[in-house]
Amino acid sequence: MADDQNENLDVAIGRRLSTLRETSGLTRTELASKSGYPLSEIIAHEDGSLRLTAQRMFKLCTLLGAKPADLLQGLQEDGRGGRSLHDGSEEFGD
Repeated sequence: MADDQNENLDVAIGRRLSTLRETSGLTRTELASKSGYPLSEIIAHEDGSLRLTAQRMFKLCTLLGAKPADLLQGLQEDGRGGRSLHDGSEEFGD
């Protein structure tokens, strides 16, 4: 079940990445060229079959004029409407 939830999140994040790219007016090929990542990996990130690392998320968002929070804001644990990933009740740090 956890693997299905992770897959759904990866797909949801990939869709958002694709939307941000399209909104910025870049093609996948252009984003690949600007980022230095292979086109096949850009495609895989967008379809959710290749998970974005934090480093790539920051780089791609910067190139698209967005923030990583734009990819994550409002996502649900199941990628489509389940429990919130963060409900504000947790504190970070020790």
